[in-house]
Amino acid sequence: MQTITISKLKTHLSAEIKKLKKTGGVEIVQRDVPVARLMPIEAKATLKFYSRAKAPFRFLKPVIEVDFDPVDLLLEDRRKERI
Repeated sequence: MQTITISKLKTHLSAEIKKLKKTGGVEIVQRDVPVARLMPIEAKATLKFYSRAKAPFRFLKPVIEVDFDPVDLLLEDRRKERI
C-alpha cells in the first residue's frame, strides 16, 4: 500500500485514483500520521442505498391556487427595479 500526503493527494487526485487497482490502496498521512485509507472497490461489489424515509415520496398539493403565473409576476417586478 502506497503512502501519500494530503496535499499531494489533493494535487494529483485523478492520477492517484487511476493507480488504485495497481497499488491496492493508498494510505493518507498528515504530518506523518496516518489519517485515512483509500481503497479500490471490487468489480463485483455493488453500492447499496438505504433510505431513511418512512413512506414513499409523493408530490405535495399547492397550498393556494392563483389565477396568474407567479413567474410572470416576478419578472415584471424585476423589470420595475431596473428602471
